[in-house]
Amino acid sequence: MSPSAAAGHFAKGELLDWRQMVARYPEAEHVILEGSDHALSDFETHISRVLDFWIWLELRTPQPALKTRAASA
Repeated sequence: MSPSAAAGHFAKGELLDWRQMVARYPEAEHVILEGSDHALSDFETHISRVLDFWIWLELRTPQPALKTRAASA
């Protein structure tokens, strides 16, 4: 997956520094969360953004052609 097709939700105050993650994936969409934790215990407040990104990603990803089967006589 290319970095431009990635999104990250980073909580401030984690063991991992969110600035390092942003620097590592500069082309990705970043969401910096104030007052959250590593487990994203407040995930339900972010689900709509996550689903929007997932739908966007699905729509831009080429899908394999469906195989058709010949009808048997």
